[in-house]
Amino acid sequence: MTKIEKKKQEFNVEINQNRINYLYQLSTVLAEQCPGLSSTYNSILKGLSQKSLLRVDPEMKRNICKGCDTMLIPGKTVTCRTIKKSKGTIKWSCNFCGKSKTFRKNNNSCLWSENPDFLLQTVIHD
Repeated sequence: MTKIEKKKQEFNVEINQNRINYLYQLSTVLAEQCPGLSSTYNSILKGLSQKSLLRVDPEMKRNICKGCDTMLIPGKTVTCRTIKKSKGTIKWSCNFCGKSKTFRKNNNSCLWSENPDFLLQTVIHD
């Protein structure tokens, strides 16, 4: 690859990351008012991340339903329940499509993006 092609590719990655972030923010704001529009933005977000081969943050992925692409807001668009058999598990059920997700309730674990050991550099923009 030439230097110009590398710069174009880096520029496109930055633009796509900004688009993904903007779509996520839009869908979060519109989740309660207009869930259909919110799910449309989330499906565009998924398609853009797959097309540009960019990874979406796990925290963002947790808040999007895999079935209907709506934002999962506890108490409003999703029902949260604790499973009694395995005391450390929480089950989220989407109110629109019925798809469910299970999460372990382990206080010692954290996402890889939140782990300070994996932090390479902190950039502060003025």
